[in-house]
Amino acid sequence: MSRACKTRETFPQNGWWRVLNSLKLALAGWVVLLAVVVSGAVTGRIVAWGDNSYLQTNIPAGLDNVIAISAGQYHSLALKSNGTVVAWGQSGAGSGSEPAGLSNMVAISAGYSHNLVLKRGGTVLAWGRNDYGQGSVPAGFGNSNVVAIAAGDDFNLVLRSNGTVYAWGWNDYGQCNILNNSNIMGIGAGGLYSMVVRSNGTTASYGWLASGSVASARAVCPGYEHNMALLSNGTVVAWGNATWLQTSVPSGLDSVAALSGSHYHCLAVKTNGTIVGWGRNDYGQALGAPAGLTSAIAVATGELHSLALVANPLFIQTTNTPSGLVLAWPIPPGTYSLVSATNLAGPFIDDPAALTTNLVNQTITATLPVNGPRKFFRLKKN
Repeated sequence: MSRACKTRETFPQNGWWRVLNSLKLALAGWVVLLAVVVSGAVTGRIVAWGDNSYLQTNIPAGLDNVIAISAGQYHSLALKSNGTVVAWGQSGAGSGSEPAGLSNMVAISAGYSHNLVLKRGGTVLAWGRNDYGQGSVPAGFGNSNVVAIAAGDDFNLVLRSNGTVYAWGWNDYGQCNILNNSNIMGIGAGGLYSMVVRSNGTTASYGWLASGSVASARAVCPGYEHNMALLSNGTVVAWGNATWLQTSVPSGLDSVAALSGSHYHCLAVKTNGTIVGWGRNDYGQALGAPAGLTSAIAVATGELHSLALVANPLFIQTTNTPSGLVLAWPIPPGTYSLVSATNLAGPFIDDPAALTTNLVNQTITATLPVNGPRKFFRLKKN
């Protein structure tokens, strides 16, 4: 039932900037400042750890170019940059495999034993366990301007573009009863309750053990029996059931970029790509992230396992030539272009005419001539 903590802005295709690498290159007595910046979805590979009783941490061979991950009770989901979905792990109700023909998907969310996906254009699809209707989409709800999804234990939430939430499935604890249903910009579905964050940054919870509220939140991430929110200042707050210390946020945790914790353990990704975990750890699911993992961009927590999405490296080769510094990089998924940047503080020179690129054998090269005391360029994903 894990899912990324989504807000209206988190569609992979909407685009966002991430600095992947920064180089300082000395050449002929002057310095080239090169920042490699990616605009658009950052693709990556998946790393998994924790319980593997149902092969939920066995990443399918060749799975790459992933832009989103989600983890259920004993199964896992991945969304690829081409809009297809890959599922693996326990598949008793079909949750550990993907239906044929899924394409143009922009978001995924794994429930306890079911899955929810969002297609480009706002169409929602579901499959898997369906004893409460959670594995299907109610009639007439196939195209409703949905911008975010969240699959809980046996229920679902979807956020519409008008700031309202539609919920269905198991509702014994009122987890589908969203009060004051307006001005909502983010949703989260946990085990026994739901959370929302409104456009003013305040949160609200509905269902079992749902209590309390915080301000200045930018995302909500409920666990099975605990509340959790990511604040606008990059810190995390949690409250509720603390049986597994899932509400004991590590002291000094800040600069958090992404958060997951829909069972009894929690994971946070910091802006430097490192992962911090706490809570239930009997299978190493909270504290067992592989050593040296420093380039994570997303995490997902299953009941007893964890996933991390690690950004694909963008290898750039540099060669000094009489005409200037030659950069070369392979074509990753999507198209990249090298452009100059002029809106940055400092004595940067705007010289777009100096940028000449060539494409040979699936490799792009660009020459930065030796003229001017300082330059700043960026590699932009179109």
